[in-house]
Amino acid sequence: MIAAVDAARETLIAAIKAAPVSELVAALAPAHRDGTRPEPVAPIATVMAADSMAAERMAAERMAAEGLAATGIAADGPSEAPAVRLRAGLAARLERRGEELVLSSRLGVQPVEAAHEGALRSLLAGETLAVAQLGVAETQHLLRAGVVVLAPIPGASMPGG
Repeated sequence: MIAAVDAARETLIAAIKAAPVSELVAALAPAHRDGTRPEPVAPIATVMAADSMAAERMAAERMAAEGLAATGIAADGPSEAPAVRLRAGLAARLERRGEELVLSSRLGVQPVEAAHEGALRSLLAGETLAVAQLGVAETQHLLRAGVVVLAPIPGASMPGG
C-alpha cells in the first residue's frame, strides 16, 4: 500500500512539474479568488467623496463657461482631491473586449476609458493615484462601483506625523 501511495505521489509531482505555469495559475485562480474577500469599504465616505468631486467639477465648468478664473477648483479635479488606490482582494485585471477596455474583478466587469489605461495599470500595480491622474469621472465611476477606495495623497504628510 505504501509503495502505491509513493508511486501516485511521484506521478502527481511529475505531472505538476510538467504542466505550464500559466495553466496551473489559470486552474488555481478561481479557487484562490473564491477563498478571499474584498477589503471593506466606507460607503458613506465613498459616496460623499464622489458627490463632492461632482459638485466641484460642475462649479469649475460653470465658472469656465462664464469666463471666470477658477480659484482653487480645477476642471480636472477637486481642489483638495483625494487619492485613490485599488481595493484589496478584488483580483482585478484589465481586459480588451473587442474595442472596449474593461476592468474585470470579483465585483464584475466595469467599462473604463481607454484614455486612462496607463493610470489603471498603475492602480493594478499597487500605486496610489491622485484624482487628476485618473480623471474625475473615471474616479467617481470606480469609487461608486467599489473598485477603488480613498487613500492618503501620495507625498502628503499625515496628521500627527
